[in-house]
Amino acid sequence: MNFTRDITPDERQVAPATPAPLTLLASRYIVGEISDAPWMSMMSLLDDSDTTAEERLALANFLNDAFSDLGPTAVKVPALVEVDELVALLRAA
Repeated sequence: MNFTRDITPDERQVAPATPAPLTLLASRYIVGEISDAPWMSMMSLLDDSDTTAEERLALANFLNDAFSDLGPTAVKVPALVEVDELVALLRAA
């Protein structure tokens, strides 16, 4: 095998990395797209001890989609009790 061959221009092009959902949320907060109150609400939802890893990922994806589609000022983060009720319904299904 020849491990020293030249790399073609096509091989040099690398697709930009897609940030992980929680990383993207944190980035949005750091640059000011998310203010303190919604950020604290989101962290309460994500830190809830009953929330599974899959539910955290789904919530992060949902919030990122909402921020992308609606803009940061239009997104209203649900209260913890609202999310708990929704998750309970989904778990029961």
